[in-house]
Amino acid sequence: MWQAKVLVRDKRAEHSGIVNVAIKAVNAPAVSERKLRLDITSAMGTYLGSVAINGRHMDYLSVDSRTLYHTVASARAMRVILKVPVEPNLLFDILFDHAPATGGWQCVQDKYGYPQNCENRRSQLKVTWLSRNGDSRTIEIDHPTAQVQMNLFNFKNQIAGAKSAFTLKAPHSFKVKNLEHRRTSRSETLGRN
Repeated sequence: MWQAKVLVRDKRAEHSGIVNVAIKAVNAPAVSERKLRLDITSAMGTYLGSVAINGRHMDYLSVDSRTLYHTVASARAMRVILKVPVEPNLLFDILFDHAPATGGWQCVQDKYGYPQNCENRRSQLKVTWLSRNGDSRTIEIDHPTAQVQMNLFNFKNQIAGAKSAFTLKAPHSFKVKNLEHRRTSRSETLGRN
């Protein structure tokens, strides 16, 4: 688990914003066993939403639209949140200091064998680890449409409530949109286990 300050710069709209993110992640060799949760708040501490990724499935709770979205974990879905079309599996590689495991990436390692920068010309993504200091680090994800800079700190090896940490439930007044099957409903208990 990390805390993070994340700067998102939308190059097209010429707009930037800073958010705080609480990151919980379980890395595993099999994609189906990987889990990630991002709880996002404004710089002033207002809750904005959450993302939960379980294998190839993603839930996104948006306070602004009062909606819980169920969708396939994909670069397209992540673009809505981060403004950068990054595959969710790449986030695991970035968080755990691994060179991207998917094809098409070329990486340069630092003197300790960690990735220093990685580039994928096909997806037009470049990932740079700007600094590492113990468990803290600064990582930049660059794309022609946007740039994300993550300052990770306060790493903790334990995840409190790990069994329910990767499930999102919609409050009663929220809509639920299942983009995997194009359905909309209202529910307070819909969520993935």
